[in-house]
Parts: sequence; structure tokens; C-alpha cells
Amino acid sequence: MEKPDTNPANRRDFIKSTGSVAAGGALVSQLAFPSITMGKGTDKKLKVGLIGCGGRGTGAAAQALNADSNIELTAMADAFPE
Repeated sequence: MEKPDTNPANRRDFIKSTGSVAAGGALVSQLAFPSITMGKGTDKKLKVGLIGCGGRGTGAAAQALNADSNIELTAMADAFPE
């Protein structure tokens, strides 16, 4: 004879509850720290490093540098010398 399951929790309920917590946390961080999340109130440069200097990596670096004047490319690395 099998015992009935006493734990009514299932995957769907778990995902609903954790999704709500994650969304709430993201919202609170946006409201509590707008200068951090939106990058306001600072004149410091955002230092960016590029790993993989091929065509796609170089294009991504160019897009990042063109996105804002406070971005600085500080390091580059690639596994292949060419």
C-alpha cells in the first residue's frame, strides 16, 4: 500500500513563487539604487575588457565604445595570435 503524498508542492508552484521573488528583487533594486542601475551621478569611466578579438568581438567592442563617452577599453585578449 502506497502512502499518499503529504507535500502538495509541485514544480509549477515553485516556479511561480521564485519568479515573483526574482521580479520583486529586480524592481526593488531599480527603485532603491537608481544611480547604480542607471549609471547616473558619476563621471568615472566604465572599463571594458575584450576577450576574443575576432570580427564579432571587435564589432562588440566598437558598439560598446560608441554607446557612451564614459566607456574605456582597457584590456584585450585572444587565444589566436592572428
